[in-house]
Amino acid sequence: QCFSLKNKDVKGHTFKNDPILKKIAVEIKYNISNGDLLYDLATIGATKVVHMKIGCDYGKTEAKSAVDKLLEKAKEQNWPLEIIFCVGCCGCSSDTEGTNFCGHVLLSKDGAGYTSKKTENGWEIKNPSSYNMDKIWVQLLGDEPVYFPGEHPIKVTKADCIYSGDTLIADPVVGTQLRDRRKLIGIEMEGSGIARGLTECDTLPGTLKSHKFLVVKGVSDNADSGKNKEIETLLFGEKRGPLNDDERQEVATLQSVALVCRAIA
Repeated sequence: QCFSLKNKDVKGHTFKNDPILKKIAVEIKYNISNGDLLYDLATIGATKVVHMKIGCDYGKTEAKSAVDKLLEKAKEQNWPLEIIFCVGCCGCSSDTEGTNFCGHVLLSKDGAGYTSKKTENGWEIKNPSSYNMDKIWVQLLGDEPVYFPGEHPIKVTKADCIYSGDTLIADPVVGTQLRDRRKLIGIEMEGSGIARGLTECDTLPGTLKSHKFLVVKGVSDNADSGKNKEIETLLFGEKRGPLNDDERQEVATLQSVALVCRAIA
């Protein structure tokens, strides 16, 4: 889980080394099981944080279910929710052939969901549905004092859009098809489920609005057939590896969590 990464060594880097995070307390106060709802309550600086883990096995469907449960619990506990961050790892498709984005953290104010189906002729992509994310936090997370506070920089890259689907696809043709005329996109599995949960909720708790969420994902693959190969990856400004897919996912998640925690702090 995200906060457990504070003490986790990922290729020689832990949260303890982070120039901002080492000055603040990220402490898990509770680990509560409420039926099948698991969440942690933590404090980052003076800010209270609720953390939930979403498994990637069911993508946007499970993300929608998790957000529904979170909103229900927030109303019950009177949590004054302000924004939801979706952190983790994603793929990246770019119009610059051969460019490696592994280790970058993607930010975008635009998101879209899609469905996919495997056919004899390849993947069939249907039903793209667009949604907006919080542009103010995109700017905050992209501020230099956050991504580069003097040491351990995080490579932040602006994406034209972040797409969410229910299937992990390692096919450059799909990336090109989704990208269309855009220069760079992220491809992940949860964002559109969160957007749907917020949109369909009758009364949102706190100051939460339907657009008050942000997908912040580190790039662990280039959305192509090289996903299962070892690839050189950026980790806090330094090239590491080549790393395998599991290691790249850890690096990507660590940096996305660190970026959000720095901004909150």
